[in-house]
Amino acid sequence: MSCRYLFGTTSVLVLGFLALGGLLLSSCGCASPGRSRSPLLPGAATLPTGFALASPWDLGERHRIIRAYDVSTHTGVNRPLRTNDAYALDFDLAAGDAVLPVAPGRVRFAGEARGGFATYGLIVLLDHAQGISSLYAHLDSVAVERGAVVSLETILGRSGSSGGVRPHLHLALYRGVRLANNPMSAGPYGGVSVLPEPLGAQRGVGLMRDQCVESVQPRRVFDRRWHIARV
Repeated sequence: MSCRYLFGTTSVLVLGFLALGGLLLSSCGCASPGRSRSPLLPGAATLPTGFALASPWDLGERHRIIRAYDVSTHTGVNRPLRTNDAYALDFDLAAGDAVLPVAPGRVRFAGEARGGFATYGLIVLLDHAQGISSLYAHLDSVAVERGAVVSLETILGRSGSSGGVRPHLHLALYRGVRLANNPMSAGPYGGVSVLPEPLGAQRGVGLMRDQCVESVQPRRVFDRRWHIARV
């Protein structure tokens, strides 16, 4: 059974999905949520109080975390001249799946990562309120341009395998991140890695590998809470 599903539009279907919740978790190989927020690495940052973080896909979708925090390919907390991806997450989005923002914001960069950042492939870097930025990497296509203002319903691009990887979405959050953008090099560096919790429907839990994250919150609710004028 696929880890993705759509919520029904009638109360009968909704109740049915709730009753089958445990079965869905076990059938797609997802771990049970943790009981507390993940521990914070020295020098890392948490989200500002009240910052509403949506999952980077549309309402009703459900995806599995295939790579979690501080692994061999996700390193760095507050290195000044390198990317800090200690709290990056990889999700099992398929090639062509729509990628949406985790919060309203403005596009700082959209296009191909270059130089030492080339393994990210096609990326979008967004700036949000209170100094928070988010990175979406390994896209197959980009649907926004630099300077564009995006809402939670804006499609940033399509998930893929650019950068020489299997199809998935790489998501990372930063505070105070800088951007290299010249003919030889393009990508995020510096700043501080930000713990992306709570994420979407997962409220105050420690995210882990093989855990399913689902989008059950209406995205327009988050739009009203974090109005784009605050970016």
